[in-house]
Amino acid sequence: MKVAVAKYSVGMPADIEAFAMRQREILEEASRAGAELAVLPEYLSLELAATLPRAISADLHASLAALQVHQATWQALYAGLSRELGMTIQAGTFLTQVAPERYRNRAWWFAPDGQRGYQDKLQLTAFEKQSGVIEAGDELRVFDLNGVPTGIAVCYDSEFPLPVRAQREAGARLLLVPSCTDTAAGATRVRVGCMARALENWMFVATAVTSGTADWSPALDINTGEAAIYVPMDHGFPADGILAMTRGEQTWAIADLDIGLLERQRERAQVAVDHDWHN
Repeated sequence: MKVAVAKYSVGMPADIEAFAMRQREILEEASRAGAELAVLPEYLSLELAATLPRAISADLHASLAALQVHQATWQALYAGLSRELGMTIQAGTFLTQVAPERYRNRAWWFAPDGQRGYQDKLQLTAFEKQSGVIEAGDELRVFDLNGVPTGIAVCYDSEFPLPVRAQREAGARLLLVPSCTDTAAGATRVRVGCMARALENWMFVATAVTSGTADWSPALDINTGEAAIYVPMDHGFPADGILAMTRGEQTWAIADLDIGLLERQRERAQVAVDHDWHN
């Protein structure tokens, strides 16, 4: 499976039509490169807050409430692009209202055959806790994406070994990590977490990130890091564990993921962390 992960430069769309046009443009670029799966970053949907009056976009609570009317349109956009491009799309996250003034950071995926699903973020960052309106998810899922068992760990979730291990033991061989970090330290934590999850679970880990600045948004203000696809640092794979990574202004990091090779190399690994987990 050819997988593309985005380093998405946050913009200021004038309206939802402009937002949709940009999504089409970047996803068509991934499709032309042969991607069967495209991964977009956490909080990408908050770019839609730029279409709201400044007093609302600058207020997290007000912007989350105002964006709920766009959720059906947002889902229809990615579902339609997935069907049209013949490509599964992990569309980052949409902060979804689940109760009055309560939202979950929900990572959706859309398949060309019309199937869709989501994984809620389980571990909240200090920013999310301090918001007072974002709550943690309470269920882990593993999806079938083009025949590949796949889990999703939203940003901070990638830093916790046990939930990802549970996804691995439920069959996951690929982990998608839509991410958004505002400091170099945060980006490093996610990168190290993703590399560790790849090593200890003998799996592919694909992470997408936001980039650039958006001083109009309390959530998308500063964005750091590189999109990347990580592998175990062992026989048959790059010694640094990096299969692909964006550089500079590059939007997509793209690589072919061979699940058969992953399984074959697992049997001749120098270190068998996943085998030895319970020892």
